[in-house]
Amino acid sequence: KLSNQRLPGTLVYGDRVIHNIGARYRGSPFIRPGYSSPVSGNVSAFSFQVPRDDRLLGSREFNLDHLEQHQDRDTTLQRVRTVFWLAEKLGVSFSHQTYLYVVVNGARRGIVYTDSQHIDSDYLKTWFSDDDMGELFKLDDWFEFDDNWGFISANAQLGNYTTTGGEKKQARYRWSWNKRSNRGLNDDYSHLFHLADAVNTPGLDYTAAVNAWVDVEQWMRVFALRRIVGDWDGYGYDRGKNTWTYKPTRDRFKMIPWDLDFSLGGGSDGPNETLFGKTNDPAIATMYNHPPFRRAYLRAFHDAVYGPFNAVVVGPVMAQRWAAFQAEGLNVASPDAVTSWITQRRNYVIGTLN
Repeated sequence: KLSNQRLPGTLVYGDRVIHNIGARYRGSPFIRPGYSSPVSGNVSAFSFQVPRDDRLLGSREFNLDHLEQHQDRDTTLQRVRTVFWLAEKLGVSFSHQTYLYVVVNGARRGIVYTDSQHIDSDYLKTWFSDDDMGELFKLDDWFEFDDNWGFISANAQLGNYTTTGGEKKQARYRWSWNKRSNRGLNDDYSHLFHLADAVNTPGLDYTAAVNAWVDVEQWMRVFALRRIVGDWDGYGYDRGKNTWTYKPTRDRFKMIPWDLDFSLGGGSDGPNETLFGKTNDPAIATMYNHPPFRRAYLRAFHDAVYGPFNAVVVGPVMAQRWAAFQAEGLNVASPDAVTSWITQRRNYVIGTLN
């Protein structure tokens, strides 16, 4: 269940038939052990890859998200899509999503899935078109397994991990700051090491050191996005995962949000959760507490609550999607509980800003 080796198959999409695809489960070791079969039992998330010479919609790899239907955590089936809509309104890069019916070997799976745009070279071409050949890292847990599928894990943090002679211990970073291919392979972690040094700079040099390697305004906006929707399961909040970072060739490190399944009352923190607690990485906590960076962080919340993060604004968007589900005859819950949560959260954030 945890293997990423693909099984051979055929993909049908409308009137397109694509042979020799590869298919596998997707998801972390927290999720995959609960899968029983691609065609029955708990709804599974999938990754499909088509041949290079037979692309679908211009792409090779497709991530099909089951929208937490295996846990009934989002009966509206639009919490994540709403968060990505919010990201768009706040000027943050996000993953485009398309709703799909998924049938595996004749078995209809779930109500609907989303084809969620993955973080890869195509994503970088979309959002960083003028500088898309940089270095891409996936932030994730470092897992160590026993023989019975049990595991322990360590979060991604920007600690100063060293080995003999004070050199950076690359093996310690590699698992949690996993460098991904961007049309080429290399094992150079020097820029990430500079980033770790910058965010751990002591004293009066801290502001300049961080600004040299971090797009602070952009980082704070991404962190505020996850925090305002209550998704504790990501970097900058209570976990060191579900986020990517990108170092363009001519600019500073950027943060990219991903996997926002614990949002807007669907397994999220409550609407009155503080904007500053539960920060897993001490380096990020330091940034939140540093006055110029804290102001950038609060600016992002201000732009959200006096912009798109308002039930009056987002409510009609969610209602329109719900109407589309109803028109298809799908048993999908009303978004009223989500808009109610947004109202409570917005009021709390405004109070904090004041």
